[in-house]
Amino acid sequence: MSELLFDGVQRGPLTTRANSAVNQWAGRTAVASGDSTVTVSSALVQSDSIVFTSIKTSTASQQDVVVTVGCVVDSSYMIFTTNNAIIDSDFTIHWEIKRTK
Repeated sequence: MSELLFDGVQRGPLTTRANSAVNQWAGRTAVASGDSTVTVSSALVQSDSIVFTSIKTSTASQQDVVVTVGCVVDSSYMIFTTNNAIIDSDFTIHWEIKRTK
């Protein structure tokens, strides 16, 4: 169900179409088991951007995973890092860039 507005109140989930291009502003990035960093290219990321992240792991995973944006290079890329160098299963980072200007 797509988002609907009723008297200024949003009902329903937000939806977006994420393209796979250099100017993407939202996406999903897979991280392999054992990796602790992943680089995402996007021309839209800036040093003052807000980046929202969430993760999806397998149900077999017994670890807590915290994802942070470790580095942002303006109009180029961002690096996501995890709190643990050895992750026991593959997981996916869902991310979205919000502009602040």
